[in-house]
Amino acid sequence: MNSISSSMLTGYEENFRIWIGLYKIRGGKLRLRWLDASVVSYTPWARNQPSNCKRNQKCVELYANDYKAWNDQFCNIEQPYLCKMPMY
Repeated sequence: MNSISSSMLTGYEENFRIWIGLYKIRGGKLRLRWLDASVVSYTPWARNQPSNCKRNQKCVELYANDYKAWNDQFCNIEQPYLCKMPMY
């Protein structure tokens, strides 16, 4: 997450969560990929995360006000999302 996206998420309510386009892929060890299939090089998980509740939390959300930390979550939850686009 860069400084631009970090500053965009400042000032939201405490429980604000947002999809970031990251998901878990199959395999014994925790393996993550971005939606564009690129490999993850930075994993700022929130405390006690990833929890993988019922071994079924396959998507990753961002806690916007929890120091920009990640949480694994069920993929069928509807919430806002953050997109990456080129700057011109």
